[in-house]
Amino acid sequence: MRIVFIHGAEVLNFCSLYIFIINWNWGKMALLCGLLVGLAFGFVLKKSRICYMGTIRDVYLEGRNYNLLLLFATIFTEAILYNIFVLAGLVTDGYITSYSLVALPVGSMMFGFGAVMSSGCLTMSLVKSGDGRILGWISIAAFMIVGSFFSVGGGRFFAGKFIQTYEVFDRELIEDARIRLGISIAVAVILYASIWRHNNKKKKNIRRKGFGSKDVWFIAVGIVLGIAFPVSEHFGRIGGVAITSPLLSYPFSFIKPKQIVGGCNIYDQTFGLGSTLVLGIVLGSFLTAVANKEFHVVVPNKKQVIKTIIGSALMAFGALVAGGCLVGNGLVKTAQFSAKAWIALIFIAVGTWLASYIFLRDRSGKS
Repeated sequence: MRIVFIHGAEVLNFCSLYIFIINWNWGKMALLCGLLVGLAFGFVLKKSRICYMGTIRDVYLEGRNYNLLLLFATIFTEAILYNIFVLAGLVTDGYITSYSLVALPVGSMMFGFGAVMSSGCLTMSLVKSGDGRILGWISIAAFMIVGSFFSVGGGRFFAGKFIQTYEVFDRELIEDARIRLGISIAVAVILYASIWRHNNKKKKNIRRKGFGSKDVWFIAVGIVLGIAFPVSEHFGRIGGVAITSPLLSYPFSFIKPKQIVGGCNIYDQTFGLGSTLVLGIVLGSFLTAVANKEFHVVVPNKKQVIKTIIGSALMAFGALVAGGCLVGNGLVKTAQFSAKAWIALIFIAVGTWLASYIFLRDRSGKS
């Protein structure tokens, strides 16, 4: 019988190597899952041609109140899944942040205003980048530069003071997840029934039955966003899908700031799951565009470039001080029954409609 003696240093080295391998695999898996969620989100957005800024805009421009049903269908479909995951213990409930009673409405209005100038919100810029529209890349670059300036650069002191003006803690409108689930199911059923009824109305002797194809995609977005909650949290990022802070994680990875000011999720201060999620949206849009033979490089004119840069700058500052964009606040946190998020969504709509009145009313025939 052979006895093998193992020294303490060898055990320590083996354990260190084992931990390194486990952590390395865990980190790579997180990046992969972020990429897969982003791919699904990018595919759904490109395939459906959904633009949530356009959905809100056309309520004013074309009187499409029906669009609100589709917007809320996304939110409450996601809310059903979120609360199921909370009750199952897969998601942390009540992730509380603070916000400014001044910065939140002002920032949200700026974001909505800038989204109209850029012909789409930040998420749509990612989709544009994937299908060949150069304006998408210009918008993302402008957003990163301005966002970095106000979060870690010279503008962080101004942004920080602005965010701290009349600062309060966010709260859930309803704390009991069981009650939230019941309300979400009831509201979703009413929304689905209303959509069904709308599509079964006769219009010019043409009858649509059930759900239109685009209606289903709005619900599909809610499903993707809902599933993202446990996937994201499993790998250490609480809060589900976000766009603003994951996008800024790219410059942060190079700058390596000691302090970050603004509505940036602490989990996105380095390259991680959120970073590959936004990359996945671009890739998902690209693959869908190529598969449908819709990929075309589109070069913008000078006027479009200037408007996009200004609009993206407004979105960057607005999203930072408001603690989220149209996706983070308007679609994700609203599904969590966050008071802050519902306030933000209202003021994003106000900013969108104000910009539509200034820039687009002639196209709609409104006076």
